[in-house]
Amino acid sequence: MVMRYAIDMNAKRGMEFKNVPIFAPKTPESVISSLSNDWGYKIGYIGHESELPLFGAKARFFRTQHPVECYGIRIEYEGKVFVYTADCSVDTRFAGYLDDADLCIIDCGELEANRRPNMLHLTPKECYSCAKALRVKKMILSHMVPFYDREDIELEARACGDWNYELAQVNKTYRI
Repeated sequence: MVMRYAIDMNAKRGMEFKNVPIFAPKTPESVISSLSNDWGYKIGYIGHESELPLFGAKARFFRTQHPVECYGIRIEYEGKVFVYTADCSVDTRFAGYLDDADLCIIDCGELEANRRPNMLHLTPKECYSCAKALRVKKMILSHMVPFYDREDIELEARACGDWNYELAQVNKTYRI
């Protein structure tokens, strides 16, 4: 919806947009059908194990554990690996996708201090476990919900031990 607004605002200023590619899951159907109009979107559907060439890189999507259909992405380029998990909770499907990533931006929207059954997002401890088990070189903890204090997230992450992580920051650039 944000992209639709940006295209609309720029079109009103005379910019022309044709065949803007969007890759999305087929659900929720209401969102997909709202994109299927004359906005100039060229919709491609992704699913678990979908692969796309991406400016010389290989992008591979993987379904994550979440109530709404969500996909993470693993991008490999010139021997480097970047992974973004999207919304997720603990998921055995991470194996094969996060393995040996140089940089992983991971959903860390929960705290162990607020542990309950069926959490929708990962905690710093779960992120740590993924990093260690799957040999992730650097993790960026993201999708931090605003009702948790960043300091509490940092404290839980630091308590896990020695690992290469940081909390996501607005407008920060990460290099692999």
